[in-house]
Amino acid sequence: MAQLLKYLHPMNNYKLLLIDDDKISLIINKQFLKKQEEHNGTDIEFFEDAEVGLKAVTNRLSDKSTPPLWILLDINMPNMNGWEFLDYLKNVNRDQRAKVIMMTSSVNEED
Repeated sequence: MAQLLKYLHPMNNYKLLLIDDDKISLIINKQFLKKQEEHNGTDIEFFEDAEVGLKAVTNRLSDKSTPPLWILLDINMPNMNGWEFLDYLKNVNRDQRAKVIMMTSSVNEED
């Protein structure tokens, strides 16, 4: 996570969305990212549900004044997993303003 933020930090005017259903991962990442948000002014939002997160992303992408989006997306989630999220996102992300980084805390190699 720290390496990711080092990469993003020089970029101005972006929004970061973290979508993860795992409570422990979300708490840890929230604490870390909130410190970054306070430090460099990055606008960060957190979602525990992929469908809710996708609606938020869709709304932001429909507004052309929205800054570029970076999405940290959990792979394994109930109702809609990360791969399904990506399939839906392809339809609304025509101008490529949303970039996705997939992540998982799973120990299964297939994930």
